[in-house]
Parts: sequence; C-alpha cells; structure tokens
Amino acid sequence: MIVRFTTTFTRQNPTPKPITFSSTTKTLTPSPPNTNINHLKQTHANLIRSGQISNPLIVGKLVSDIALSSPSNIIYARSIFDRIAISPNTFTWNSLIRAYSRGPSPIEALRLYLHMQTLGYPPNNYTFPFALKASTESSARAAGLALHGSLIKRGFEDNDVFIQTSLIDFYGSFGFAVLARDLFDRIPDRDVTCWNALMKAYVRSDRAEEAVRAFRAMTRSRPPVRADEITALTVASACGAVGALDVGRWIHGYVGRSRLDLGVNLGTALIDMYAKCGDIDAARAVFEAVRGRGDARAWGAMIGGLAVHGFAREALGLFYDMRTVDPDSVVLTAALSACSHAGLVREGLRILYGMREAYGVEPTIEHYGCAVDLLGRAGRLSEAFELIARMPMEPDVVLWGSLLVACRVHRDVERGERVAKEMLKLDPEHAGAHVFLFNVYASAGEWARAEHVRGSMWDRRVKKPPGSSLIELGGACTDLLRGMRRTLRWVGLRR
Repeated sequence: MIVRFTTTFTRQNPTPKPITFSSTTKTLTPSPPNTNINHLKQTHANLIRSGQISNPLIVGKLVSDIALSSPSNIIYARSIFDRIAISPNTFTWNSLIRAYSRGPSPIEALRLYLHMQTLGYPPNNYTFPFALKASTESSARAAGLALHGSLIKRGFEDNDVFIQTSLIDFYGSFGFAVLARDLFDRIPDRDVTCWNALMKAYVRSDRAEEAVRAFRAMTRSRPPVRADEITALTVASACGAVGALDVGRWIHGYVGRSRLDLGVNLGTALIDMYAKCGDIDAARAVFEAVRGRGDARAWGAMIGGLAVHGFAREALGLFYDMRTVDPDSVVLTAALSACSHAGLVREGLRILYGMREAYGVEPTIEHYGCAVDLLGRAGRLSEAFELIARMPMEPDVVLWGSLLVACRVHRDVERGERVAKEMLKLDPEHAGAHVFLFNVYASAGEWARAEHVRGSMWDRRVKKPPGSSLIELGGACTDLLRGMRRTLRWVGLRR
C-alpha cells in the first residue's frame, strides 16, 4: 500500500483537505530523503485537524517519513510514535527501528526492538535486517548473535535474501569471514548485494586476497551478475591492500565501460589503490577527475599517496591549494605525514600547533603521532619526548612504536629501552619491543637480562612475525614469506 500525503493550505481555504492513500501494492514507499521537515510538520497538523491521526497506517507513514528524512528528526518522529493513541502496527515499529539504525545512536534501534517484543509485537522479516544493521553499527556482537538465534526460531534464516545478506554483513564486520562465507554458500540465487556483502566481509577480516577471488568468481557466475559501484569500491580497496595493480586497473576500466558514476567514494578508493600499488600517475589522473567535487576525502588520499612516494613537497603544495575545500582531520594527517617524509620539521609543527585555529580541527593522537615521527626521523628525540609529555591524551602503542624505530635508527639505546618498556606496559605481547630489549641487552653483554626477556617471550608465546614481500608478475600476486611462496592467480579477467 503506497501512502501519499496530499496537504494543501491556502489563505482563502484554511480547511485542510483529507489525507488520501491508494491501495495499489503491499509495500510502503518512504518519502525522498530531502523531504522538507516543514512540509512534514504541516502534514502532521493536517492529520490532527482532520481526525486521521488515529489511522495507524497513515500515522505510521508519517513517522517513517519524519524519521528517515534526517537523523536530526528522529526525536520528533519518536515523540509522535510515543503519543499514538492506538497500538502502532509493525510497519511503524520497523520504520523507527530503521531510522535509529541509520542514525547517530543505533543502539536505540536495539532498545526499541526489545521494547517492541515486550509489548507483544512480533518482529517480521523486515525487522531483522534493520536490527542487524544496528548491531553492526553499534558493535553489539552479542545482540546480533541473539538476533540470529531469534530469526532461526522464526524460520527466516533460509527464506529471505535480505536477512541472509544482513547476516553476512554482520559477521563480516566482526571478522568472522568463515561464517559469512557459510551463509553466502547457502543462498541459492545470489545477486550483486550478496556478493558485495561477502567481499566486504573479507576486506574487514583482513583477507583482501579472498575478496579478490570472490570478485573473480562473481565475474564468472551463471547467470551473470553485474558489478555496481559498491563492488568497484570494495574490490579497489582489496586490490590496494594486496598490491593487485592489474585487477585494480581492470575494475577501473570496468567503471568506465559500464558508465558507473565516478563519485567521491569510488574515486577516493581508486586513488588510494593506485597509490598503494605504486602507480602514482594513475592516482593523479583519477584525482583530477574528482577534485572538483568539493570533498576532502579525495584530497587526503592524494596528499597521502604523494607523501609516501617521495613527492612530499608536491603533497604540501596540494594541501595549500585547498581553497574551495576545508581540510579535515584525515587531510591534516596526510599533510603531517608529508612533512615527516620530507624532513620539514618547522612546517610540520606549524601545521600541528595551528590546526585548531586555522582549520577548526582539534589535534588527535594520530596528529601527535605524525609529529613525533617527524621529530624522531630528524633525530630530535628529546623534543619528541617533550611533545609526548605535553600531549592532552595518553600515548598509545603505535605512537611509542614510531619513536622506538627512531631510537633504533639513531642508536639511542637509553631512550629506546625506556620506550620499549612503555610499549610493554600497554601491550605485554608486543614482539618488536621484546626483540629490541633483547638486542640491547645482548649487545651490552647483559646476558641475564637478555635471557629474562627471551623467557618472557617464551612464557607469553610471543613470536615476531616474519617479514614478507608481495609482488605481482604476469597476472599473479606472489607473497614471498621466508622462502615460502603463496600465489594467488587472477588471470582470466577480461581486459
């Protein structure tokens, strides 16, 4: 049933016209997301004056439209919902749960779901996808597991592709890629949304190679499944993680051939992919295509990519060229990274100390970490320690780790020992800190202390992860790991 509000107020005829709706289908279509809130308030007043505020279908549609129009309007929608004179129907409950799941407080969607059942309203197949999304957004793993058990009892798990896709997304967000794959394999008719959920699950679980494999399988599936913008974005991110430049170029070409919209999200993902895979010229080309969109994300990816590739001064030039776009926290982090790579200590500290006043951005631990790395690379270790002491927040293990590297490079054993001990307070199983202390004590001939560190590593089962190199040759991505060779082949993709 599609409900349409038709309200007309004129100075000549102040009597509101009745609200009309048509029973053409069984689905409810929400208003566009840019629906004017003043129009919705006018509709609310019209419903009260016409006496149709007691119609559960119409008031449910009103609550849905208000709640989904903007996250800032959820409180207004909830106030109408709580004052419904008659019992709200399941559609109204679902609309509010959906709105909360998409808003800044997704945990409220779960509370509403529990309240719904407490009052005796059984959830239907539309309720669970919204509740699972709320569990994902609020990192409520236990709640999501309970939802999965509930929908199994109600017989929804194997009969609704939207629920199955939501479950894949839920388990993938918590790193359970194997469970996500098991759910995926049980779906008989997989559309692009199912494939996207699986690939995102692999990316979130740090299994980017599997995401690329899944994409290759999708391109060969029968009946054929057409990739969309979300597919391209996910695969581009996976290619950047494993250095799969050939596949990344293929997906970029597919975007052009399929005339997909090269928006800011996809453009940023491609810039990041090309930069991580070493093709900075291609990253520049993509950036030029999206730089006029007025979004800081693409600028941050390009500035960061230039800095990593040794074009630090070009990166800073691009940063100062942001006349029409306000730098955000990510862009400022990239600019500080560029200063660190170029050894521009004075410029980096000027950006750090001026970002609050100049850009309205409060310095975070990531910004301070870049500044500490900047000072450490320059050999100004005492200043780095002073900066840490003045930080408004406690340093984390990542920040200490960057300083430990600087102490190792500049052979400052005394400070390095102090840093390593600070790291072990935060992360007693940090392999790098253990190894550094062992090497320091061994080189000094203090074998008793060195053996104590080794014993601690043994007791905690701490192992230093082996180094590896990832190369791409002839359509194959090869990971060289201490003489072992793992090869992932993705040949066969049409160029």
